[in-house]
Amino acid sequence: MTMIEALNEEIGKSKSEIIVLPVDSEKVEKAKSIYQLDDKSSLGEIVTLTGGIICDKWVRIFGSGDIDFVEKNEFLKQYGMIVVGEDITGGLFSINAENMVHYFAPDTLEWEELDIKYSDFIFLFVAGGERIDEFYELCRFDNWQTEIKNIKSNEGLLYIPFLWSKEIKKVNSIRHKIVPIEEIQKLQLEIAIALNSGSEE
Repeated sequence: MTMIEALNEEIGKSKSEIIVLPVDSEKVEKAKSIYQLDDKSSLGEIVTLTGGIICDKWVRIFGSGDIDFVEKNEFLKQYGMIVVGEDITGGLFSINAENMVHYFAPDTLEWEELDIKYSDFIFLFVAGGERIDEFYELCRFDNWQTEIKNIKSNEGLLYIPFLWSKEIKKVNSIRHKIVPIEEIQKLQLEIAIALNSGSEE
């Protein structure tokens, strides 16, 4: 069974709303050319056979369409990573040379090892359920589904005060607004770099 076949089977059982976006053939060719993707690998199949996958309008897995793997990595390459997904809080999912997934957490501004491979990452978030609810427990407020129902694929949630702020007591007390996702990611990554630079002095 191919990755895509297994994915379609998992979508049928998912506890989440899953949207698989249409693929753009020009973006596929660009991704293949730049990243030398193996069509038979899990990453290769997702990037070349989907236009991206949206899970509960909260997590976005990059493909070759409206959620573009190449475009996202061009924006983030200055930070020295290969990213494969994001969430609307500005969190990022990256893979290392061993195909293991790491998560940049907006509440700590640090990279965390998830101890799962890329294919497991895909099925975990597509399946949804309690494990995902627990993963986002600290940043999902009451009625979050209603608030983000019209969020666009290039937008995210900016929390005020920021998720990493010591002022935060309960997520339901935090104000939040929808802004371009790249603004959130740029802000968080640059603050993380500044904090790390300060700790090394």
